[in-house]
Amino acid sequence: MSAKELTKSFVDFSIAFLLWLFSIFIFIPLAKLIPITPPLYPIVSFIVLVSIISVVYKASLNMLKFINWIVGYLEKKKKIEKAKLVQFVLLEILIIVDSILLIPLTWLISPVFGGILLIIALFLAIIVFSMYSSTIAEKIVGKLID
Repeated sequence: MSAKELTKSFVDFSIAFLLWLFSIFIFIPLAKLIPITPPLYPIVSFIVLVSIISVVYKASLNMLKFINWIVGYLEKKKKIEKAKLVQFVLLEILIIVDSILLIPLTWLISPVFGGILLIIALFLAIIVFSMYSSTIAEKIVGKLID
């Protein structure tokens, strides 16, 4: 079951990444070339953002299910510290990937909205980091002492 969720997540992230690439390098530059007022590129950015949000949402849900499964598996094996570290790393990667896919498009719609979303993503990354900072510090100190 967890391999299915990981596979679905990778497929959905790949679809979102391809949509993102086509929009950033083809659709939005073409929309910027059309000389009309109001500009067309924020509308194109919004349309692409809505489609990418739906795909990224499904991918993130599947990835969260996989993270919960792998943490549960490691906790059953009595590797609680390793489970916390794996959970931290995978959650940080998930936040970064979601941010990379969504923030540039929101920035094209409205720089203020893109900035707010960037600040929220940074706060989420800091919150996740602070939740697992004691485990990380213990690992670093343990490696320095050995």
